[in-house]
Amino acid sequence: MFIFFAAIILAAVLMVSCVSAEDTTKGSLDVSSNPSGADVYLNDEFIGNTPLTVNALYPGIYYVRLEMTGYESWEKIFDIKEGETTYISYNLDASVGEAYSINTEPDGAEIYFDGEFKGYSDKVLNNLPTGQHEITLVLDGYQDYRRIVYIQEGMSQSLTHVFEPMPTTGTVVVESVPSNADVYMNGEYMGRSMLTLEEVEPGTYNITVKKTGYEDWEGVVVVEAGKISDVSAELTAAKAPVTINTVPEGASVLFDGEDLGTTPLEFQAEQGKHELVITKFGYADLTTSINVSYEGDDYVFELVPMIAEAIAEAEAVIAENSEYGPDAAQAAIEKAKEAYNDGDDEGALSWAQIAFRLAGDVDEDGIDNQNDMAPGVNNIIIYISPVFILIALIALIGYDFRRHIINPVLEIEVPPSIDPDDEDTKAKISIDTGGPAKGHVCTIMIDGERVEYISETGKFDISLAGRMPGLHKIEAKLEVARERYGTKVVTASKVFEVGSDIIIAEEMME
Repeated sequence: MFIFFAAIILAAVLMVSCVSAEDTTKGSLDVSSNPSGADVYLNDEFIGNTPLTVNALYPGIYYVRLEMTGYESWEKIFDIKEGETTYISYNLDASVGEAYSINTEPDGAEIYFDGEFKGYSDKVLNNLPTGQHEITLVLDGYQDYRRIVYIQEGMSQSLTHVFEPMPTTGTVVVESVPSNADVYMNGEYMGRSMLTLEEVEPGTYNITVKKTGYEDWEGVVVVEAGKISDVSAELTAAKAPVTINTVPEGASVLFDGEDLGTTPLEFQAEQGKHELVITKFGYADLTTSINVSYEGDDYVFELVPMIAEAIAEAEAVIAENSEYGPDAAQAAIEKAKEAYNDGDDEGALSWAQIAFRLAGDVDEDGIDNQNDMAPGVNNIIIYISPVFILIALIALIGYDFRRHIINPVLEIEVPPSIDPDDEDTKAKISIDTGGPAKGHVCTIMIDGERVEYISETGKFDISLAGRMPGLHKIEAKLEVARERYGTKVVTASKVFEVGSDIIIAEEMME
């Protein structure tokens, strides 16, 4: 009985203990660093990077360590308390190396550490941060020197550099596709690609790259001291001469689908494979491939005659064009049949070809019957007829124009001497239209004053009496209206003096 009660009491104690453990309040940890991103180790277990918050930590003593490349490691022991957050923050100290010695020949070079000026060589630099860095050495008259170095913590290091004088020439590298091409610089042969030209004086140069079977490549390169100038030439395959002949000649040629005309043919083609189709009436079609080389090629193809087929084809064309009356074609095909029956293959083929041509163009004006405005009449006649009509019309107009040409006559006569007291002194005016006219009018003026209008032809007297002594001018203007082609105007004038025997005369025609 005692044992039973003891077991009950022990079980109750254990239950109370478990409840107490579960009810214990946990704590938190907040870790930060400067710079951030440091690795965080808790009790030597990696748990993340700063800044970092860790929850649900049991109360107790813990050990934390911070690590970051280029910085010294840091560690600390701390407590986690129930229901509280423990804050840990630390400014990491950059790890540094021991003495770093920099020596140059000659000395006096400017020293730059990650772009920051550190003095002149020869010099020892202390407390340089660990890790990867760039050191640059600069000395007038020499090539700059750059080097990537790795500073190790607690270790002495050194760098020694012998400067090279600043170059006065440049380098040119020429490559081409395809390679092994001839390279010329300013017209001078330099070698074959791929080619490296060293010690080239600075300046601008013309580069020409040549290779058999390719178009010449031309370019310009600028050479600078101490630098490499690259030239890349992609050559284009040149066209090559091609000659195509057939036996017999006069065959139509399609070259890659393009109609080049009839044989014999000479043309330029790109190198490589091409499709060729040759056709000629009365012969079997020829389809083949040719491979044009860079030197060019000559081709001769002998066509296979197809006489019976040619006669049948010509007869079919005659039948198609029967509405146009292809009598000449019908006569030619009959001769073709006779020649074929007599064993004259050449004559039969020739007559069949003539029949084929005449059937499709009965008037032989070079225009197919279907497209001919007058299939039975040679279009040359149709085209020339308007020209003849135009010539006749021009001739008719010219004849009519010449028939209506007029040459009006207008003359003025004055007495040799004019007495101021003579009341019968007159000037004589002669008027003639000189040809057919609708009408005319002649205006007479003395000293700018109109004195008379005359609308008839013949001779007329104009009184000069009553004029004061001195010089005077008589003028006449004849306007003749032609039956066609407008009006013609003629003028005449004379200057006379009253009271003297001197006469000043002038006459003008238009």
